Amino acid sequence: MEYLAIVGVFGFIIAVVVWAIKFTKRMNERKQNLFKDFADRKGLSHSSEKRFLHTLNTIDGTLNNCHFQITEKIIGSGKNQQVMADVKFYNSPINFDFRISKEHLLTKVGKKFGLQDIEIGNDEFDNLFLLKSESENQMRDLINYDIQIELRNIVKEMSGSLIQKDEVFSYSVPGGLINEKAFKATERIIDVMIKMMNVRRR
Repeated sequence: MEYLAIVGVFGFIIAVVVWAIKFTKRMNERKQNLFKDFADRKGLSHSSEKRFLHTLNTIDGTLNNCHFQITEKIIGSGKNQQVMADVKFYNSPINFDFRISKEHLLTKVGKKFGLQDIEIGNDEFDNLFLLKSESENQMRDLINYDIQIELRNIVKEMSGSLIQKDEVFSYSVPGGLINEKAFKATERIIDVMIKMMNVRRR
């Protein structure tokens, strides 16, 4: 009986491992198709590389007259390992640095104790976003009424910050673009990033 129990446990473990490998493979294939579909629609190139159980995708090319990339990478190690997707527009026409983050409990508390950020003057918008930049006037010009609406429309989908630094406009997605919902949300954020860059081209 003990022998049968041991065989049963090992059989169960093997079955779980096989299931996990097959599940991961299907997930990687679905994710790869999402990347390829986006690249095809935008006239960009797509490539991928395998890293053990992960397939890491890269999109590269020209979008909105900028060098554009979406790259997946693995950060952390061991149990803390996770995939991160970085969206980057190089040579951005925005000529000053800034960070746009979602407001959360800690930043709201920080404001009460003197944490400074740039406020646009629209309470609904200012309560949703934390704006940081040394170029306050340029920031106010960039976040015009239309851009405020665009940002408010994506606030629930933002899982990271919009960052402009050294002519690179970027956005990072913790956990990566693992499914269609995450990819569509990131596409909408990319569209808003393009609209923000186009404000600077007028």
